[in-house]
Amino acid sequence: MSMNGQFWFPFRREIGIGLGAVECSSHSLEFLLNNPGQCRLIGIVIGGAEEMLDAHPGMNHLNIMGRRGFCRFALKTGTTLVPSYSFGENDLFDQFPNPRGSLLRTVQTAIKKRCRVCIPLVNGCCGLSDRFGLLPRRSPITTIIGAPIEVKRIGNPSTAEIDELHFRYCSALNELFEEHKLNFGIPNDEHLTLH
Repeated sequence: MSMNGQFWFPFRREIGIGLGAVECSSHSLEFLLNNPGQCRLIGIVIGGAEEMLDAHPGMNHLNIMGRRGFCRFALKTGTTLVPSYSFGENDLFDQFPNPRGSLLRTVQTAIKKRCRVCIPLVNGCCGLSDRFGLLPRRSPITTIIGAPIEVKRIGNPSTAEIDELHFRYCSALNELFEEHKLNFGIPNDEHLTLH
């Protein structure tokens, strides 16, 4: 599933559709999960555009604490959740400093709310130089997949049931990060930060 804005641009839209991408909306998700047929694997970047603004090299932050919709859908449809974490993903670009509450972050958030598109100010490489550009830098990304979290189908889940599944998912993400961080040069005293 991809942000709706990804489908606004010619060629990019066709590539996405050709790869099986669909807009990230509750309607699309419900359709995919409720229609039987071929096996489906649905990937959702839960943190969305807000998490993109927190992506800085060496930082391990996930914007997940206020996101419970995916747990509600999993409970309503009995869909298994599989936690995963990509080490090295934030090292592809430098981003201008934009801590929460700063003027730049306030402007970026306002644009995101109004236009439904996030505009991070990033610097990568251009192919000729590794210091300036809009292309990602050469840096390995390793995605670690955790154990599946089996979810019992509940037609109308309560807030407590949603919160319990969300807690299990966040705990599984933390365990996954802690188990593998030393393999990727992350110090033992650094932990995954969940917002």
